[in-house]
Amino acid sequence: MLDRSKPYALRAGWVLCERLLICSFSNQCSIVSLSLNSLLFKAKEAERGRREVGTDCFEYKVDPKLVEGVTAEEFGRAFARSSFFSFERKLGTLLGTGKTRTDEELKKFKFNKGREVAITFVVYETRPETGELLWRTSDAMDGYSWMQVDAERGVFRFGSGWNAGDKWLIAFLPIHRVYSRILLKSAVKRLLLDREEDSDLPSTGEDAPTTT
Repeated sequence: MLDRSKPYALRAGWVLCERLLICSFSNQCSIVSLSLNSLLFKAKEAERGRREVGTDCFEYKVDPKLVEGVTAEEFGRAFARSSFFSFERKLGTLLGTGKTRTDEELKKFKFNKGREVAITFVVYETRPETGELLWRTSDAMDGYSWMQVDAERGVFRFGSGWNAGDKWLIAFLPIHRVYSRILLKSAVKRLLLDREEDSDLPSTGEDAPTTT
């Protein structure tokens, strides 16, 4: 049985696992500095004095031609319906913590402040002009999930904020960082599939997808 009084010993093991697993994603998802102007950083600063919030940020790049005109909401919908995040949504339902939204509902979801995206994930703030979405989480992380898209450069970012005062949680951060890379890659893959499916739809007037 794990001894919760010795989280740092556990963390050492996770760090080793992280170094081994990260090789699979290092050429695709890289860790980058969080912008001081980002919604996630501002949320972190807003909690200063009450508690310490730790943050991280990962970046994934694709050919800009594939994601021309992508908005933060479009990326958020893809993220919520990606294979790995879908598992989190369904797990919450199985654990009896509430009813999750369906993929069909999420395809049309509007990220208005206060709306529940999934169990334990609520829209905290949006900033369309900078392609950002910030969700408040009430799960084990007790923090934030943040997304940003820069369609002109084909850049997608995903960051997290967590309760840095929870030593047991800190011990699991190496695994969290590997999982964050997987989540980001999975979300972009879902977005590209959505765009591919939309491009295959027949032209039916104003609702037909635009092409370049």
